[in-house]
Amino acid sequence: MKKYQITDPAYFSTDPKKLRLLVARSLRKQRADFVVFRDKSMGTKKKERVLQELAKIAPRFRAQFLVSGDWTLAKKYSFGVHLSSKQHKKISQLKREGMFVVVSTHSLEELQFAIQKRANLATFSPIFPTPNKGEPKGVESLNLIHDKIKPKVIALGGIISRAHIKKLRGTGVYGFASIRYFVK
Repeated sequence: MKKYQITDPAYFSTDPKKLRLLVARSLRKQRADFVVFRDKSMGTKKKERVLQELAKIAPRFRAQFLVSGDWTLAKKYSFGVHLSSKQHKKISQLKREGMFVVVSTHSLEELQFAIQKRANLATFSPIFPTPNKGEPKGVESLNLIHDKIKPKVIALGGIISRAHIKKLRGTGVYGFASIRYFVK
């Protein structure tokens, strides 16, 4: 099962060098396949400093690095992009430009749209209870998705333990995404 690590300033850091060190440590320990830099409060200049730091370690790991929401910065650093559910209309354009594109989805319709537009991956959330993310969809929803379409879906939301990951096995999901799982 693929591992998708999401950085968050509440659990990592807003200091570019410290964040680089924490991500590198986490990658050595947890061996994530994907790492997305996400900080909705940070300005562009500081994001650039963070991405410069992450670009220093990216070649040392087999993980695909991504930037949340900002395809311009993602392109500049040769990272992939993770689009929010409000950015779905950019999928086709970014794919034509050769970008690795992951899309957040929260319904079967959004997921089908992302697959139709050829997103590389789609996160589907929330699966388990997680703060401020609404009613969890549950593991059963992943079984339904897999039965209807065979996309590369990354389960997201409230996945903080091996017990959660064990519950995902057998659902057909490609992997899981988390913030808190990777900061242990």
